[in-house]
Amino acid sequence: MFLFRWFGNKYPQFVVPYEIDRSKYTEAQLKVLDKIDAKIKAGKELENEDFTELLSTEKLPSAGLSFTILLLPVFLILANTLVSQTAFKATLVGEIITFLGNPVIALFISLCLGAFLLAKDLDNKTVVGMMNDALRDAGPIVMITAGGGALGAVVKATGAAGMMANGIVAIGIPGILVPLLIGTIMRFPQGSGTTAMITGSAIIAPMLVTLGINPYLAGLAVCLTSMCPSFLNDSYFHVVTSFSGMDIKTSLKTWTIGSILVPVFGSVIICILSLFIH
Repeated sequence: MFLFRWFGNKYPQFVVPYEIDRSKYTEAQLKVLDKIDAKIKAGKELENEDFTELLSTEKLPSAGLSFTILLLPVFLILANTLVSQTAFKATLVGEIITFLGNPVIALFISLCLGAFLLAKDLDNKTVVGMMNDALRDAGPIVMITAGGGALGAVVKATGAAGMMANGIVAIGIPGILVPLLIGTIMRFPQGSGTTAMITGSAIIAPMLVTLGINPYLAGLAVCLTSMCPSFLNDSYFHVVTSFSGMDIKTSLKTWTIGSILVPVFGSVIICILSLFIH
């Protein structure tokens, strides 16, 4: 904090000016914000009490209601998972739990509770606007994830993944490098780390005896390199870009490079471990 204050005072030309959007706050909040703004303009230091007063004007839902809306879909999905493993699934109650525990249904129920309970004091136009903003941020991520999963299924169904893996093994490279390369190969074209881990693990599993590597190290290798690289076709790349406020060019220079360096150094560690763990 002191570093930012020093930088702001020394280089004020780099500090982005701010304006309060008064339409988004209540009268009580605006009074507190005006006091804070006046202290900043007067060159006075802000104290914790200034922000405590601002928080006291915020009308927040109860903790019980907040946790209920957050945890309800988790409990429904968990109940569905447990019931599906027992004979109770065939009963009427079991079918109801299975239906309500479907992830789409469970999340939809939570969404409805949030819209009708958390936003009960807001008008319909405001609530719809909030939902539109959420969809605008989440929509592209959902579509990219779905597209990546579909591509992963095509790669697995057509046997392309197996052909690539067999080609790597035929080169005669050290066994521990095979899961490292397969994790990266599965990740790069379709972008989904989850799909890369699942597909890569399915390919590596029958090769473990032939490769002569420790199965735990092979699993770590696939999981490690399945995050390399986080690129434009990765939904999480867009999550980081959107919610951090960075543009795509900045994310490519920072997040993408980081997602390459971590697996590179991790791969070195796994290769060293493979010399001692068989």
